[in-house]
Amino acid sequence: MPITPPKTFEEALQHGKTIHDKLPNVYGMNAFPNIMAFVAADLPVLNKDKTKAVFNSPKHVEFVQQYVEGYKNGAIATGVIGKEERELPQNMKNEQIAISTMVGAFHLTDYEKNAPDVYKEVKVIPAVQYEGGVNPIKGIQTFVVPKGSEHPKEAADLALFVTNPENQLEFCKKVPIFPSTVETMKDPFFTDFQVKTKGDQARKIMIESMEDLVLDNLGIPQSVPQELIEAARIDGAGRIRIVWNVIVPLLRPFIAVCLILSSMGAMQVFASIYMMTDGGPLNSTINLTYYVYEEAFTRLDMGYATAMGMVLWLIMVVLSAIHYRLTKGGEAIQ
Repeated sequence: MPITPPKTFEEALQHGKTIHDKLPNVYGMNAFPNIMAFVAADLPVLNKDKTKAVFNSPKHVEFVQQYVEGYKNGAIATGVIGKEERELPQNMKNEQIAISTMVGAFHLTDYEKNAPDVYKEVKVIPAVQYEGGVNPIKGIQTFVVPKGSEHPKEAADLALFVTNPENQLEFCKKVPIFPSTVETMKDPFFTDFQVKTKGDQARKIMIESMEDLVLDNLGIPQSVPQELIEAARIDGAGRIRIVWNVIVPLLRPFIAVCLILSSMGAMQVFASIYMMTDGGPLNSTINLTYYVYEEAFTRLDMGYATAMGMVLWLIMVVLSAIHYRLTKGGEAIQ
């Protein structure tokens, strides 16, 4: 059995295969070739102009093939395909995987509360490195106040309260996470402490790896170049015209991908409905996927369920075509 923790993704795959060979009921890890993996491996998703997808190159195919082989030999758990991250059937808590390659340290709190025996045995190590030598993180935690909100000021006050440096520090003391303010990182809690617990070790690793962090953002700029906005203003464009004629076209590839993936994901939601609401109350949380399941396995009407499955497939095809058309997919994601 492997003793030395893996440092690279290739080592993690080899460790996982060895573990699965020795313990057939235990897999190596849950890993999937998503955008974060491409970013970590220094494989671009879009070209430099952000107008064309480039993830079908021989290098991308070779990279994905590593996952395919890992899936076949037990280095990667079988349940990773088609499951949301929180619903993976093989996980650390039920002791069916041995390695978590690129997960947040906040999982330690989950293990400590819900799987104390596993928590005692967990070793905290730096994230495994891909060829790119960076650690991508999701930059999607945002506060949004709906336009129709009856209490916009109170909502804004809450956002400021949650994100101020003092409260960010308090959050970090309760759960090992990255703060969202630079000022918080200057506190002695991050700069001057002794490693006594697994959480302390995770915090130490987070600080040491800060220079390697990059945002998982499809390679799209974090902001639209200001010179383009200023040029539009000089030409007399108002706010609405700037948004539609300058900002939206530049973000079109990102919008296209997000629209397609979010629509597909919404159509396939099943586990959360099954576990939490069973479609209720009064079928208010049911979707087409769950309806197909109800017809097939509750009412045993297989013919009707099959027909509905075809309808679901056609809807997804139509949605993809509409999104492709509305976002000028021929230019954005061809």
